Amino acid sequence: MSIHPDWSTIRLQELTEELDIINQFRIVSEAGNSRSHRPLTDPEFIKFHLAISAQEYRRQQRSDPARKQHRASLEERVGLPVSGEYGYPPLREDDQITMDIQRLEHPTYDGFMKRLEAVGQEFGWYQRIKYKSKDLVETMLSHPDSEFLTFNVNGQEVGFTLITSVDTSRPKPANTDGAKLHKPELVRDFIDHENIRSEEHGLGFREIRRGAPAMEIYKFAMYESFASYGYGNFFLPAVMHRVFEKHDASVLYLDTRDTNPVATLKFYLNNGLRIIATETLPNDLDHTIGSFHPRFGPSGGLVTGGNGKHKVAGPAGPDPHP
Repeated sequence: MSIHPDWSTIRLQELTEELDIINQFRIVSEAGNSRSHRPLTDPEFIKFHLAISAQEYRRQQRSDPARKQHRASLEERVGLPVSGEYGYPPLREDDQITMDIQRLEHPTYDGFMKRLEAVGQEFGWYQRIKYKSKDLVETMLSHPDSEFLTFNVNGQEVGFTLITSVDTSRPKPANTDGAKLHKPELVRDFIDHENIRSEEHGLGFREIRRGAPAMEIYKFAMYESFASYGYGNFFLPAVMHRVFEKHDASVLYLDTRDTNPVATLKFYLNNGLRIIATETLPNDLDHTIGSFHPRFGPSGGLVTGGNGKHKVAGPAGPDPHP
């Protein structure tokens, strides 16, 4: 297990650490395209813990040339965020592509599992042992702080995300053997890191309270037929905007692993998240778990009848940090 020991390291050192980790990620992944990954039969996998603070997110939006260019390109195609809209309006290109995000009001266990399998059987998402507990999944889906959002292109569901809160006040379980990092503890340490970094580098961030609200992107995925179109570069920034502006989170956390596509980690880093810790864990898959039989339409979109009721995602409000 690895936690960055010196939270006040300069950006160059942080980048060097992350590049080293990315290189390790590529070495343990199979050679091939961006969907290559560590074999699911390996006895272990590496988990990457990532985070970004609201203030760092807004700083990047204001000052990073690449993000300003990306944002300008997005604004050129969809217009500026406006009051009453959820982040950006639906994306349209040549009046042929419409992209939108909808909230699933009553997600179900079966619908969740079908979507996990639709991401790609080769990544084993639906075969993780913890998801055999229907009660655990339904409790997570029905939590008042959880939101299940679907990504849609021309009316087809092409991906989804589940965002939920992180209770940073929850203590580390007494029965843990120390082999697994504790998510609330990681977020608390990251908050300390951001406060130190702001002071040492003169960033001018407001001090973040240790109990400040934090959100997690628990799942974020495009379905296999749509994974190579670049839609995630629209949907992830929109989800991050929602986390920070609608939910008023101080910190966004997520994790990924090297059994996911090799391009996943780079995708999150390119969108501003930072690696805050890594750990090696034992294989947690049960390959005897059978298919949940997701159904796809003629163009590859997921057919979701009976898996919950959709509602247009509520307004995130105008972006106060253009």
